[in-house]
Amino acid sequence: MTDKAKPDYVQIATPLVKRGFRVTPVHPETKSGVMRNWQDHQATTPDEVLKHAKYYPHHNVGVVGKRGVGRHMFLDIDAEGVIERIEETGHKMPQTCTVCSRPESAPYKRHYYFTQTAYSFKKSGAWKAKNINVRDLTRLERSRSGMLMHPTLYDVKGIGGGSLVVAAGSIRDTGEVYTCIDDSPVVEIPDWLIDWLLADFRRYRVERDKELAQKDRDKTVALRMSAEKRRELRRQNLPDGFDISEEDIYDFLRWRASSYSGLGETGDELARSLTYQVARFCESGETFAKSETGQRVIQKIAKEERKVGNATWFYQQRAAKVTDIHHIPSPPPTKIAVIKEVMAEFPDRISTASALERIEAGLEKEGFPFDRRKDKDKLLAARKALGFEVEDGGLHWNRSGGHPMP
Repeated sequence: MTDKAKPDYVQIATPLVKRGFRVTPVHPETKSGVMRNWQDHQATTPDEVLKHAKYYPHHNVGVVGKRGVGRHMFLDIDAEGVIERIEETGHKMPQTCTVCSRPESAPYKRHYYFTQTAYSFKKSGAWKAKNINVRDLTRLERSRSGMLMHPTLYDVKGIGGGSLVVAAGSIRDTGEVYTCIDDSPVVEIPDWLIDWLLADFRRYRVERDKELAQKDRDKTVALRMSAEKRRELRRQNLPDGFDISEEDIYDFLRWRASSYSGLGETGDELARSLTYQVARFCESGETFAKSETGQRVIQKIAKEERKVGNATWFYQQRAAKVTDIHHIPSPPPTKIAVIKEVMAEFPDRISTASALERIEAGLEKEGFPFDRRKDKDKLLAARKALGFEVEDGGLHWNRSGGHPMP
């Protein structure tokens, strides 16, 4: 990207915050937020924009949405034909702020801006909602990072955790400029549109789950082959010779990264481990690991924030084993033992009604049912053990002679 093509963060972001948008600096090449915890902390005033610009003067700008009524959300169209499918409902796409992300090379790629309503918030899952990604399961293609995957049809961003779209005026690494094609005020997302999006996502998940189930069955059959047969298939670079299919490399690496991070690996050490793993277990993994794009993906995954483990479990586990050897757990209390324990706290004289209520409460606390008729023998035995006699025609219990041991 030449100096002339660099975006001006202040110039792009300032009018956006004046319109009520929340913004964050975005890397010119990766389209990712660059600030730590950007999902929770964005600029909302011109002064905050200037603070960002001290460190990111020529970064692109991301407009952030996050779940909540009245907050911004975005329909990010990535493929031709999606709008036509939506409008088969008989409705037209609402007139709202709209940005074209590739106006010259792919004018169908658009970001439609909306605000969330009480209806859309509830239907999407309220505070448990997640952003939506729908892919074309009929084909595979390579992404710009070199990953083989199903291409995205559309995303619904901002209804879950923090998510962003790149703002108009930002510049792609190819020099193409994100362009606002409709500067209308942002409108509430219509009920019919959120209904269509959620129904379409449910249909997509059903088909995706079927594909994954079939892939798992196919891979299970392949894994039953002899080790010698699979080695031969790997030498021929055939899919059944590898543990992981090429299109699953990204998900595999993120899964492995979480495992190694749990063992304390981070940064370059984690990246080296992931490089080894992809080369050893994945179809086309060696080529991927040696490529510039592959290393860029590996570095990106290695730098993602995740929980990092330590080695304290080593002594904790050993201490737990020693404790288990020497510790003999106490047997669970019996019903009559609980009754005696409750009655031991009674005063020397107590009404029968109060005594039974306290016994019932004590038994319930320990998980025992209480039936005054069926448990009468246990009550009698406990009364005798603690020296209680029934008096006044059964209205009171009276303990004479002190407090015998239960």
